[in-house]
Amino acid sequence: MDKEPTTDRRKTSRRPKWMVPITAVAVVVVLAVAGIVGWSLDEPRRHDSAVASCVASVKSMYDSSRTAQATVDQYQEAAAIRAPQVQNPKTISNIRKLGNTIKRTSGTRLQSVQCDAAMSTAELRDATDTARRYDTRLNELSSQYTEAAKAVVASRDAKSLQNAKDTLDRRKGEALSLLVDTDGKVMDGAVRDGLQTAIEQAGRAKGNKPDAYLEAAASLQAAIDQVNASVQSQTPAGQ
Repeated sequence: MDKEPTTDRRKTSRRPKWMVPITAVAVVVVLAVAGIVGWSLDEPRRHDSAVASCVASVKSMYDSSRTAQATVDQYQEAAAIRAPQVQNPKTISNIRKLGNTIKRTSGTRLQSVQCDAAMSTAELRDATDTARRYDTRLNELSSQYTEAAKAVVASRDAKSLQNAKDTLDRRKGEALSLLVDTDGKVMDGAVRDGLQTAIEQAGRAKGNKPDAYLEAAASLQAAIDQVNASVQSQTPAGQ
């Protein structure tokens, strides 16, 4: 008996070739639709989050602006100091430059940063980034202005101290010359002794306060005046 030919099951179960690309396209379409649906469902949450972040960033930005303005107001005394009053004039130009920068940054530039629920998520994120940049910049300016104001005051104090020392040195020079020139020319020798004492006391002046040197200079001037008055009393009228 002849055997019937064996049927190749793989051939009978094989799918047509044209179904493969159609199936792949269908899968891609399904995934794309699922992604779009998922994105659409999640977009309101992203937008709400962007609005909240933007509002918080703008609030922080304006808080920093008020802090910077308060810093400028706090150091009005330093800002009023002029170049001739300080040892280093660059400190004056620096504080003025920083003050102007704070004024410009806190003005119309901040007003241009807006947060509106009608804005897109991308626009809100851009506004948030801008607000954060201004926030950081204003904080930096506030710190820099504080340091600049302290530098101005320190420079003024340094010049005041040096001026006081210079004044005392001039008085000491005058006093020493007068002490030598008036030997035997005064009505009352005690005034020359007082001048000598004032010179010695002036040599002991020290410290970082101008008053110590100015007081010593004033004492010298008083002693100088007494010696001059005694010399005039000793000198006959008309000579």
